This record gives sequence, structure tokens and C-alpha cells, in this order.
Amino acid sequence: MRFAVECPPGALGRTLKPMKLTVASALADENGARRRDLIPNRVWWREWHSAMSSDWHYRSVALPTGSSHTGGMTSSVVVTGARDRLLQVADRLFYARGIRAVGVKEIVDEAAVAKTSLYLHFASKDELVVAYLDGRVAEYIGGWRRVLAESAGRTPDARLDLVFETLKAFADSSGFRGCPFANAAAELFDPAHPGHEPIMRYRRFVREELFGEIARDAGMVDPDRVAAQLQVLYDGALVGAMVENGSAPMDRARILSHTALAASREPVLDRIPKENGEPR
Repeated sequence: MRFAVECPPGALGRTLKPMKLTVASALADENGARRRDLIPNRVWWREWHSAMSSDWHYRSVALPTGSSHTGGMTSSVVVTGARDRLLQVADRLFYARGIRAVGVKEIVDEAAVAKTSLYLHFASKDELVVAYLDGRVAEYIGGWRRVLAESAGRTPDARLDLVFETLKAFADSSGFRGCPFANAAAELFDPAHPGHEPIMRYRRFVREELFGEIARDAGMVDPDRVAAQLQVLYDGALVGAMVENGSAPMDRARILSHTALAASREPVLDRIPKENGEPR
């Protein structure tokens, strides 16, 4: 695997001056394999400058063999796709088989990178798990926001139909294994695990934005309460679809969502039992 750090000559001093540089003894070749027979040409750095991204702490730079550390530097940072390959493999395996069932070695082997490459990008397996969950959060939130945008202007019931129809299509898709966030929460026993933050961030989105917008659009007196009820249906439908290996729970949840919305629209006094024809 090769990394190239480039910057204009005038910026080189300003960029590298705050950094402590040392030379390591290993170099990754084009395929990510370790090459101990090459002249050391890898630079490890620790970033101290506030202008540099925190994403680059303890990163490795392996310039092409024979080049100097400062030759041909321009204004950008270019890296190969090892991190993306690791995340793609981790995403597929973690979702299909579970976080604890998949080891780092299997991920590294399938991604076709050196194990050292994984730890250049992720300090631990836990950090890789967080990156996997963050990626799913971004993907799912983006998808749901498109659903909300497409359904804008429709009735609240029609918008709920679209939500549960989308879930139904997800449940019918190849490789469906339920909600990745519920699955991860079941495996991350320690409440202090950093993976809980993206899980809870997604849950807040589902309640406050996805169903919250629909409940507010319906003119509910207490839209937060209605959104929380709809989230229960969302959760139950995903679990039911995984257990039953089918999307029928989505249809049941869709029908119940209309019931929840209708019940919340009724005037409070109309739902209180009456005596002698008068409200209590």
C-alpha cells in the first residue's frame, strides 16, 4: 500500500515543523505486503498542529521506492483505498455474521491488505466497529431524508405507508439480517463502548426526525409521544422480519401505525368513558 503526502515547498516547513518525524524500518509495497528488504522509506508522524485533521494521527507515509521525502511535493494528500476496502469488508461481515464472530485477521485477509495497514487506519477493532456503525448511520439517514423529501406534501398516512414500504423492501432484499444497530447493541455489552454513540444517534434520528416530522405534519398535540410510539412499531417490525425471515411484520406495523395516528387525532374527551351521557 502506498501513501503520498504532498505540499508546496513554501508550505512544507509550516506543515511539518510542528510534527515529530522518525524513520521506521518497514515499507509496504504496492499490494500492501510488508517488504523488509527495501530501503526504509516510511515516515511516521504525530500531528501537533491544530490545522491538521485528527483523522491523520499516527499515519504512515510510504513514498515510491527511490524517491525522496520532499521531492515533487504539491498541494494535496493522496492515499490508496486500503481504508475503504477494510471498511467494505468489515461492513459486510459484521452485518452478515455479527461483530464478535468476525476477527481482524479475516477482515484483513479478505481486504487483501497487511494487518499493519489496518492499524494505521484504526487503532483497534473497536475503532473499526465505530467506523462501520458511523457509515451505516450516514447511509440510512441519507436514505430516510430522501424518503421524507419525496413524500413531502402527501398526507401523514401516505408518508407512513412509504416508510413501511421502504422497510418492507429492505426486509425482502438479499442478505437481510435485521437492523444493524439493534444487532450491534445486542453484542456491545459495555454501555461505555464507543459504538453506542452512533447507535443512539440513529435512534434519535428515527424518533425525532423521521417519525417526528410526520407526527408534526399530522398536527399532533404531542408529536414526540406519537413519534416514540411509531418507533416502537419500526423496531418491532425489523426484529419480526428477521425472526420470521419475511416482510409480513412490515405490513402489520404499517396498519398499526395508522391506528396510532388516528387515536392521537381524537379529542381527549371523546376517549374518556362517559356517565349519563356527560364526560367525566
